[in-house]
Amino acid sequence: MRFSRFPLPLSAALLMGTCLPLAAEQNGITASLDAGVLNLRATETVHLGGRKVSELEWETKNAVALRGSLGLELAPGWRVKAEGRIGFEGDGYMTDY
Repeated sequence: MRFSRFPLPLSAALLMGTCLPLAAEQNGITASLDAGVLNLRATETVHLGGRKVSELEWETKNAVALRGSLGLELAPGWRVKAEGRIGFEGDGYMTDY
């Protein structure tokens, strides 16, 4: 089945966010911890032969999310960074038309 390309309207709003720099540039090491609440809505359509065969709608409300990162400067101009994200409880659903 061929999928046609289409714009995916996706809007995400970060309602609340905090950033805690744990070790700001000490010895070339950086770390951060962010927390926020996420609300998003997305729509996806699939067309086959000029006919719409599927339409998916997603919505997520009040999903709590945490993000942490750790960076290390190896040499001038060379940096490695690891980042992780996790989502917690929230209200979400997907509908297929």
